[in-house]
Amino acid sequence: MRIVTPLLELQRDVARFLAGEDTPDAGRHVATTALDAAARLQIYRNARRHSLTTTLRTVYPAIQGLVGEAFFEGAAMRYLRDYPSRSGNLQEYGAAFPKLLAAMPEAGSVPYLPDIARLEWARQECYLAADVPWLNIDAISMDINSPPAATRLLLHPAVGLVQSAYPILDIWRYCREPSTEAPSLDDGGQQVLVWREDHQVVMQALDPGAASFISSVLAGNTVSEAMTKIEAMGSHAFTPPVCLLWLFDNRLVTGVHLPNHGYDTGRSR
Repeated sequence: MRIVTPLLELQRDVARFLAGEDTPDAGRHVATTALDAAARLQIYRNARRHSLTTTLRTVYPAIQGLVGEAFFEGAAMRYLRDYPSRSGNLQEYGAAFPKLLAAMPEAGSVPYLPDIARLEWARQECYLAADVPWLNIDAISMDINSPPAATRLLLHPAVGLVQSAYPILDIWRYCREPSTEAPSLDDGGQQVLVWREDHQVVMQALDPGAASFISSVLAGNTVSEAMTKIEAMGSHAFTPPVCLLWLFDNRLVTGVHLPNHGYDTGRSR
C-alpha cells in the first residue's frame, strides 16, 4: 500500500535539507532514478547555496575585497544557516549580513567591517527604492529662513544615512579603487548620506550637524525637534537654511507638512 505524505510535511523536510540541516528522511520524498534520492537533493542544495552566496557577493563587493574569498565564503555559509531567506525576491536577501559580521569573533580584527556592510546594504536599498515625485521649493509657500516649528519633511525613499566611528566612505572607495591612497583610521568617523541621482547611487560624507539634522528628519521629527538635537550637540557651524535648500536642490524632498501655513503635500510623515 502506497503511503501518501502530507504536503506540509514534505515541504518542511525538503526545505530543512536545502537549508543545510541533517534531515535523512528528506530522501523518502524523492523518486530514485539514475541518481539516488540523496544525490538528487544535493543538486538542489548546492544550487541554492550558489545562488544565495552569489547574491551576497553582488551586494557586498567591498566586504569581500576586505576579507578575501575564503573568509567571505565562510561568512556566507554561516549567514545561509542563521538567516534563511524569507522572500522569493533575491534582491531582499542579505539585510542582516552586517549583524552577522558584528557577531563574528573572527571579524574582530576589522572593527569597521559591519559599518562597511551597512553602507553597502544602504546602497542596495537606495538602488531598489521606488521612484517618488520630488517637491520643488518654489511650489510651496515656505520661508526657508524661518521654517515653522512644526514643519515635517518627507525625504525620498532612496535616501539613507549611515553613521560610523570610522571613515567608511573612504574605505569603501579604496576597496573599489585600491590604486588610490589607503585611508587612515585616524581620519575619524564619517556620516554618509546615500541617495539616487539619474538612476545612479550617490554617496556624500556630511558634517556632524547636517547628519544629525537629516537623521532626525528621517526619523519623522519636526524641524524644531531636529534643531533641538543639533543645539544639544553644540554644532554652531550648522546652518539650517543651507541644509534645507540643499535637500530641495538635490530633489530629496518629496513631501512637506506646514501646519502654520495651512499647506500639506499629502505625503508628509
